[in-house]
Amino acid sequence: MASVLDGRRGELDLLLMPTLYLYRHYIELACKAAIRDMYTLRGKRPQVKAKHSLEGRWKLAFQLVEELTWEVPAFPEADRFVHELQRHDPVSEAFRYPETKHGARTAPELRWVNFRRLADGIEHVHEAVTYLEGSIDYLKAHGVEGAGP
Repeated sequence: MASVLDGRRGELDLLLMPTLYLYRHYIELACKAAIRDMYTLRGKRPQVKAKHSLEGRWKLAFQLVEELTWEVPAFPEADRFVHELQRHDPVSEAFRYPETKHGARTAPELRWVNFRRLADGIEHVHEAVTYLEGSIDYLKAHGVEGAGP
């Protein structure tokens, strides 16, 4: 682990990038599921977009829950984590591939990572996703008309 933290990019590509890709993918799938469920609860068809805007989906998922329920608590650490993932991997390819189609390094400014902060960040995201899922489960059990301001 220490060799990964000393700034050598090769180890980042081998160990960290797949982890970041899976974290990003987990968040993307959780948001897609929440958005789909919120549209379904409203009796609407989900809007399917092919773009991989993680931060956009993240914000939309919480916005939809807030519209049908109550004031959603803030998750600033989770928001920052999602923002950083979006900044380093805007179209869900930088963590998946070490190089672009043209041979350039992906996420070149990502030279080292504090693994403790990475673990803390995904924990904050997990708390926020658990809140989303719990809110949706509540709405499914009690109905949309029984929720909200």
